[in-house]
Amino acid sequence: MSTNAVFDEPSLREGEVYEILQNDRRRRAIEQLRRRGPSVEVATLAEAIAAAETDESPAPRNVRQSVYNSLHQSHLPRLARCGVVEYDRERKVVTLTERATTVERYMGLDRNADVPWETAYLLCGLVGFGVVTGAYLGLPGLVAVPAVAWSGLFFALLVGVRLLQEADRRTGVVSARL
Repeated sequence: MSTNAVFDEPSLREGEVYEILQNDRRRRAIEQLRRRGPSVEVATLAEAIAAAETDESPAPRNVRQSVYNSLHQSHLPRLARCGVVEYDRERKVVTLTERATTVERYMGLDRNADVPWETAYLLCGLVGFGVVTGAYLGLPGLVAVPAVAWSGLFFALLVGVRLLQEADRRTGVVSARL
């Protein structure tokens, strides 16, 4: 029987994400599910996390057992309540859900964002600088529009990117795609 509820919201609130990320084992569980999943047996997940914690493969039995118990009793039910995983306690299988992408973005694991926000800013700035400089130097095609107009256009573009980033931060729905 799964301990997961149905969620209408596609993403988690920022506070929920930080609460999830406070614990190393929850972070490692999400990382391992992304690498091995989306569905993994709890024993396999515990072995991978124990190996990461001890830098030994296989990790000592007592560490594997400790990780297994904490996942089973605490961490996986917590992730299931947030809708990040579906946890079938009877079959001892955990499955990553779509809501996990919100947490993964904070962990740097987001595979949906094609371009990180800092790269979007850098690209806008570099292209803007090149176009404005080209217009100022009189390059054909660019000189038709005054350099000051190009500057205004790229300033507006940077403001637009910043607004999209803020919308992404608040809702978790937008991602920088160029």
